[in-house]
Amino acid sequence: MSILEAKVIQVDGQRRWLIGSGAYQSAGAISMHDSDGKKIWSFAPELAKANMSTCNIEYGDVDGDDKPEIVAFVSAFSSSGDGQDMSSGAVLLVLDAQSGQLLSQKSLGEHSSYMCLASEPSEGKGRAILLGSYSDLRRYRFDRSKAALTEAP
Repeated sequence: MSILEAKVIQVDGQRRWLIGSGAYQSAGAISMHDSDGKKIWSFAPELAKANMSTCNIEYGDVDGDDKPEIVAFVSAFSSSGDGQDMSSGAVLLVLDAQSGQLLSQKSLGEHSSYMCLASEPSEGKGRAILLGSYSDLRRYRFDRSKAALTEAP
């Protein structure tokens, strides 16, 4: 596995390392570590077997409850045999920041170029999750009461 993204965050006043890793022959993992590097939890998404994967991670309140969640966008790729990489699938995940428990997963089936959270929350709904590609921008919302990720207008 290789670390693709690492962020220093605060969880309940404690400094933590949030790691998004990709790998060959697996879907990678999202993990939380304490300030000494000891792993607190790890989550490995299930994706179609692929040659490699990428993982983007964000940390913030996405449901308006004033508690931050972990949001991850994981893409898996396989080679077409002619040297071209082809997306094998992608998932958008929301995890509980304390436990790493999966709160919601949305299979997207295609690769996006980037994922980020909107800079400001909107009226009790938390921050929107933005996925972008070269020609498209999609916005998603997480509803904890329904454990659902839905595309927003």
